[in-house]
Amino acid sequence: MNYIEKLCEWHKYPINAFLHLVALIVLIFALWNHSWVGIVSAFIIVLIGHLIQETYDHKARIDKLEKKKK
Repeated sequence: MNYIEKLCEWHKYPINAFLHLVALIVLIFALWNHSWVGIVSAFIIVLIGHLIQETYDHKARIDKLEKKKK
């Protein structure tokens, strides 16, 4: 599995990819205006996206285990 496939696998949920896009826009705007608050905000948005991704993946793992038990 190459880097692009890993990147696409990590961003398979649209909300995570959308939050990364929003964070990129916020980061560009913050860098343009030399705003440290904006830069930190962009990283927080990315962190939230990754937490949502982990939540979806965890739920999928639980559902898969429950199906195996039945």
